[in-house]
Amino acid sequence: MPDFWYQFLSRLCARVYFSRIECLPAVPRLFGPTLLVALHRNGAVDGWVYKSIFPRATFLIAAQLRKNLLARLFFTGITVVRDKDDGDRSANAASLQLCRKLLASGGILAIFPEGTSSLGPRHLPFKSGAARIAHDAWQNNIPLTVLPLGITYDAPTTSRSQVQVVVGNPLITAADWSLSLSDLKRELASRLEALGINVDSDAHYDDIRTLATCASPDVPYHVALKALELSIPDAIEKSCLALRAQLANHNLLHAEKSPFSENSPVRTIPATLVLAPFVLVAAILNAPPLIAAYFAGRKFPDAPNVITLWRILVGASCLFFWFAIVVLFVLILKIPLLFVAYLVLSLIGLYAYGPCKRLVRHSLNALRFPDLRRSYLAFRATLLQEVRRRAS
Repeated sequence: MPDFWYQFLSRLCARVYFSRIECLPAVPRLFGPTLLVALHRNGAVDGWVYKSIFPRATFLIAAQLRKNLLARLFFTGITVVRDKDDGDRSANAASLQLCRKLLASGGILAIFPEGTSSLGPRHLPFKSGAARIAHDAWQNNIPLTVLPLGITYDAPTTSRSQVQVVVGNPLITAADWSLSLSDLKRELASRLEALGINVDSDAHYDDIRTLATCASPDVPYHVALKALELSIPDAIEKSCLALRAQLANHNLLHAEKSPFSENSPVRTIPATLVLAPFVLVAAILNAPPLIAAYFAGRKFPDAPNVITLWRILVGASCLFFWFAIVVLFVLILKIPLLFVAYLVLSLIGLYAYGPCKRLVRHSLNALRFPDLRRSYLAFRATLLQEVRRRAS
């Protein structure tokens, strides 16, 4: 398949499944040969997010992603057989030659140095492949820029999550070119660790994710995580424990999310009543692919980091056939306005889903527990003040 197909597909999957993709700082302009060295969190979905931002990038991918026709429709790149995969690794040398040829021609190559993904509390061990490719390019006088990238999902296993792609400091100077292979690997690891979230335990990671969700959107989710990465301030931790004790005694709707809003129910309830019908109608109009995606996310994944991948693969495939059925139905009836109505209502429902879900949660919780809402908002004000202080 031509690359424009994969550019279109990556943007479609990323924009439809995720509510917002943000680059911190703004998307850089790339000139000349560039190696994107990217942290890997959420399975092959990371590749779609990165390619939606860097459409000219060619990815070094696991050969198993191209094993069948369906996979080849979704994934493209220079293939390698990883140590943990079955297959002939002798072809990897030819793949690395393709990487050198791509960079020599001024192209953009993207590689995941961890080799695989994880949603755990820290990055996986870095392989030496990215450093070797960069070192080889510099040894062959290719004026390569190496750009480290990180990625964070506020809700990686659910639809309409927000994503932040974090851009690090590039390696571009003549001094960088003189680094030995071992020094280059250490430098890349250092820069990637500065972009990712690396904590010592799952418990601490869960705590700071909850706090970062509470601080969002006033403070970007990734920024809040980094501010709390090393430790949670004593004042925040004590207040959080007290608030958790209060929350545990109430049957809150999705207490692990932000259970309350600063907007009063007087504002959130009317907004809910406006958006909810559009979400419901869109869900009914697209029930088959939505149901297929839901069950795929429950049945096929063997780890949390591939839940979203399975939902998109199955959901997008079913949506394609469902779309064809809708078009055929409209052609038979010869009422083109039906198709326009289907598209408009589906798009409105898609973009209203995330806000509507939050509004329902905030409205019901606020109506049932007004005193608890006041306690939560007081805690949140203290949290925002501390996170902003640390992030500045």
